[in-house]
Amino acid sequence: MAMEEIEYLTANVGGLITLNAFTSTSIDPEIALSFILDSMNYDGNHAVFFEIRINTELSLTNPYAKISSVSTMPNECE
Repeated sequence: MAMEEIEYLTANVGGLITLNAFTSTSIDPEIALSFILDSMNYDGNHAVFFEIRINTELSLTNPYAKISSVSTMPNECE
């Protein structure tokens, strides 16, 4: 992720974000960190570890899903 994107997100901690690309996610922090280690500082971008907290009371207006059961990589706990 470009540094200006990181700065924007840092300024909006606690708010909603949208991403314009698919992002690899996991509910297992160790799996997520393994992806970071594989992509450290590649091509001027920075690896980023997000901790996302979901307010389940907003699921109708802010949808989310656990997709492990339909993922081609179910062990990644997506």
